[in-house]
This record gives sequence, C-alpha cells and structure tokens, in this order.
Amino acid sequence: MNYKIDDEPTFLKKQEIISLTFLEVSDLWLTDNQPYWKPSTYAKYQNVLDSYILPAWRNKLISSLQQSDYDMLREYLEEFLSQSTLDTITTVVRGICKYAVSKHFLCSISFVFPKSTRKKILFTEVDLTYEEMLSDQYDDAIRIFSKEEMVQITEYLVCHSSPSHIGILIALYEGMRIGELCALRWKDLDFVRKTIYILRTYHRISQPETVAGKPKTVLRFDLPKNRRTRLIPMQPQLAEYLWEMSQSYSPDDYILSGNRQPMEPRSCSNHFKRLLKACNLPDINFHALRHTFASNCVEAGIDIKVLSEILGHSSVKITMDLYVHLSMQYKQQQLSILQIQNNIF
Repeated sequence: MNYKIDDEPTFLKKQEIISLTFLEVSDLWLTDNQPYWKPSTYAKYQNVLDSYILPAWRNKLISSLQQSDYDMLREYLEEFLSQSTLDTITTVVRGICKYAVSKHFLCSISFVFPKSTRKKILFTEVDLTYEEMLSDQYDDAIRIFSKEEMVQITEYLVCHSSPSHIGILIALYEGMRIGELCALRWKDLDFVRKTIYILRTYHRISQPETVAGKPKTVLRFDLPKNRRTRLIPMQPQLAEYLWEMSQSYSPDDYILSGNRQPMEPRSCSNHFKRLLKACNLPDINFHALRHTFASNCVEAGIDIKVLSEILGHSSVKITMDLYVHLSMQYKQQQLSILQIQNNIF
C-alpha cells in the first residue's frame, strides 16, 4: 500500500506505521543518512547495530520499546564493552528514535539516555599516593605526556631518525589525527609559508556487505573528519627540522613510509608502541599525542579559537571538552593569580 507519511493519518495507516520493527526503521535510518556520513561513520554505526543492538531488538516493534528494554541492553553490554563503544550505541539508538519521530513512526522518544562518563578518572581501581595524584601522569581522565616525557620522546625521535619517527614528531607538535598523518605527503608541507595542508585521511573501515573470500575491512582515503580540509601553521623549530629531512625524499612520498605507499594507521600505532617501550614509558594510545599537543597549547596561552581550527574541530566547545587536560602544576600557577588582600596570613 502506497502512502505519504505526511498525509492525514487514518486508522489503517496508523496501524501500518506502528507495525514497523526496529530492524526496518534502522535500515531506513541508515539508508537515508548514508549520503551525509563518511563511509567510516556508516560502517561504525552499522557494525554496532549488527553486533550489539539488532540481536536483541531485531523483531521488536519500535513502538513497543520501553525504558526497561534499553536499560537491560545497556546493563548487559556494560559488562564487556568500552565506554567509547557504549557511547556509540547510545548515539545510534538516539539517532534511530529521533528519525522515527521525524517520520511519524513514533509519537515521542521513550528513552532517557545516560550522559557519557568517558572523562571520569581512569585509575579508580589503583591505590595512588598523594605524590602520584599530583603528577601529570595521573592528572585527569586521559593520559598526556609530561614536559619531561616530551623532551625524552623528542630526543629519541631525532637521534633515531626514520620516516615513522618524523611522523610521530609531527603528531606531537602539530596535533594531527593518526589518519591525517598517514595520508600526509611531503608535498603537503609548504616550507615557504611554513604551513601544512591537511587534505585527506587514510583509514581502515569495515565493509558493510562482505563477500565470501573478500576481506572484512578495506583501507581508503577520505576527507578529514567533519569533511573539512584545513591549513595549519608549522611550529617554527619543527619546520626547520622538517626542511632538512625533506631533502632526502620525493614530494610525492608519504612522510610516514618514506615512499609512494601510505602507511596504515595500525602500523603507525605499532611504531608508536615500540617508541614507548624504547623510552620505558607506559603503553598508551597514539591519540595521547593529540591530547598532549592541545593541553600544551592551552597552557602556553594560545587562543582557544585558533587551537580549535588547528585541531579541525567544528566548535571551541569540543576543543575544551575533549582535549584540554591541564596539569596540576598549571592549575596551581593559575590559582596563584588570586591574591588575598591585606596579607591576612
């Protein structure tokens, strides 16, 4: 039966709308939004649907889902999924519900979604001394490198120069995402204007419909996150070092690999892990380089709007919420600005 969603509802049409299952609505949601998403975003959403949501809700009528259904699903998934994956699942369920309301498949959203807890302290199960709690290592939810560790890493990278080490230096002092770094070529660096053109990202994504015998994932180039290319300044001292290094490579060479074949993010992460081991530092995520860059910029007094544009964020709020993890030393320095009058003490 053909009908328009916006037509004046009749009993028959209402019954037909209500009979849609969660699977049917999720398929419509994916199809309608696919043109507006990056392939990696589409693959990620489809993956969490297929792996975690649809096994429980596939044949449930979307109009019959209650808060208890969502709470039970989340409680089960919390036992073995990371907070990041749980947040993605919440994003997908919320998106499908909003879509259902906009298409009149639902009158209203019946779920209350929890706020993300990703920024809570990650070391709650560890007994810390007072000195450890004051250290940069345990300051805030996401690990950043201390000034001493940055010097240690930089000295090692410069003394053991290689294409991958050059790339890690760029990530540490320019704050680029790992996919953007993998797609960076020497010709993207303008040494006259001392700028870097971030034009693409290189990443591995899941293939939605895997054919038998074909790989489940594929490497591909895309526009950077938020579909925004950008031009960022080079840190002056880094620019001098990169100019010297560039003389050994062709403009079309990828910086991380040193040849015409890009290095995939997984390999870049492995190089970073070997670096940490060589420097006797904890095994942490490559993204800590970006967190460290952002935090150092804020502590140095760089304008937040400028920093947000360098990082490629869509708003200043994202920069503040996600990437600014200030050290206790900096917080103490800031509080010392507050003066007590009349020397009471």
